[in-house]
Amino acid sequence: MQEKKSFEDIRTVDGVHYNTFKETGRALGLLHDDEMWDLVMKDAAYEKLPKQMRTLFVMLVSEVGLLDVKRLYDKYKDALSEDFQHQLLPPNNVNQDLIHWMLLIDIQDRLEVLGKPELFQEIGFVTDYMRVTVSATKKRVTILSMP
Repeated sequence: MQEKKSFEDIRTVDGVHYNTFKETGRALGLLHDDEMWDLVMKDAAYEKLPKQMRTLFVMLVSEVGLLDVKRLYDKYKDALSEDFQHQLLPPNNVNQDLIHWMLLIDIQDRLEVLGKPELFQEIGFVTDYMRVTVSATKKRVTILSMP
């Protein structure tokens, strides 16, 4: 084995340079895939409890060190956001962008509460426009549902 003299050297395996230490660890066979966590999310989706599922997802992101957070998010985003659809009034309850934004904001806020906002980068992004739109929609729902 060739002596490693820099961080660049450490991220090189068999002549292939990897951009992150996570990718390097995977190439060395030191990291396992997310199959077990995928099964956990699948089981949670079966129970139809999206709020609790979001809690589980954020715990996995913040504590487990998932290898492919975005893939797991994309696979389960509909199950994670199912309750948001029921919180909205027509026609917003079929607006998939709005529902997706509500989910992203919820996950970002939860990671910030845990003091790990940097982990959200692997999932997506939230703009001010997204936050304002979601907030305005929630206010309309609250006003319209008052007796």
